[in-house]
Amino acid sequence: MIIPAIMLGDRDGRSPNHKTPIRYFKLRNSGAAVIHFLIKDSAGGRTVWEGGPTLAAGSDDVVDLSSTPGIEKGNSYRFGAYVTAGRNATDDHDHPVDFNNDVVGVWTWSGTTIAGSKVKFEGYERFQKKPPAMMEIERLQSKISFIISRMEDGGVEENAMKEIEICAKNSSLMLMDVMTEHDMEATIHVRNSMPREPKL
Repeated sequence: MIIPAIMLGDRDGRSPNHKTPIRYFKLRNSGAAVIHFLIKDSAGGRTVWEGGPTLAAGSDDVVDLSSTPGIEKGNSYRFGAYVTAGRNATDDHDHPVDFNNDVVGVWTWSGTTIAGSKVKFEGYERFQKKPPAMMEIERLQSKISFIISRMEDGGVEENAMKEIEICAKNSSLMLMDVMTEHDMEATIHVRNSMPREPKL
């Protein structure tokens, strides 16, 4: 889970300055296509790495650059998104990487498979691990999105709909468990915070 609204690093009053080294790369999909993570060299010409979690429209995820192939601390890279249909885009600025921190660089992709692929740097957040249950839910939802994208591209497998049904069911059950656990914790917190009746 990423703690929102905690922005780090220097700013010029209008936009982040791209100078704070990051260890984590967060990508948000505000477009209309399924995308993957993309990292290019500091000049923006050579692709260093692409892949990672599959992001459906409206979703986001984070990759740890310290365990990403081809990424070296002390170097700078351009971060962006790769669209399944073949289009890609990176931010216009290179950004330094350092594995000895917990800083997340946040980028947002917008566009479609046929036009206007753009990536914007949003700023910095601090990293905090997601609960295992939420990570599994997101994995199942990403798998559903990937299967649907294959179906739209004509690569329909015989048991695709059955697999979507199973993933959706498992994801819903896990989400209900998470919500139930959250409700119980909230109830206990409220109960413990209520003023007690004075003893007579």
